[in-house]
Amino acid sequence: MARLLADPFRLCWLLAAISAGALAAAWAIEASGYAPCPLCLYQRYPYYLAVPWLALTAVVGWPRLGLAVAALLFLVDAGIAAWHSAVELGLLVLPQGCEAQGASQDLAELKAAILATVPRCDQPALTILGLSLANWNLILALALAGLALSGLWRSRRRSGGT
Repeated sequence: MARLLADPFRLCWLLAAISAGALAAAWAIEASGYAPCPLCLYQRYPYYLAVPWLALTAVVGWPRLGLAVAALLFLVDAGIAAWHSAVELGLLVLPQGCEAQGASQDLAELKAAILATVPRCDQPALTILGLSLANWNLILALALAGLALSGLWRSRRRSGGT
């Protein structure tokens, strides 16, 4: 494992693969009938950016830059996941995208239509081992950020700080 962390090229590919796996898992959960709320969808964006970025920088020969930017993307994702987790726990209010929007002559009809199509961000659709998917994503994003930063630090030490 230490060898993997010290090789920024391999680590870029590993993080890209794990990120792609996280996206595949999210799509599989969605395909099995669990519709994502708006915050769930926002949590996917850093992964959408990280996968091609890490692959590109590994191919072009800039893996340290790839790891640095990926670490930032994963930390942004962790922030979104923490926000979502806080909304689920009732510590923060629902974001505007998770509430009823628009105008209608019949408010009850509009509310029923929105609740039928857009899942609420404060109600986890699925929990695994007592944790919501937002909680699991927070853990994963922090672990990926830690791996990227650790690999960046180890490759810096190995290259003499350049």
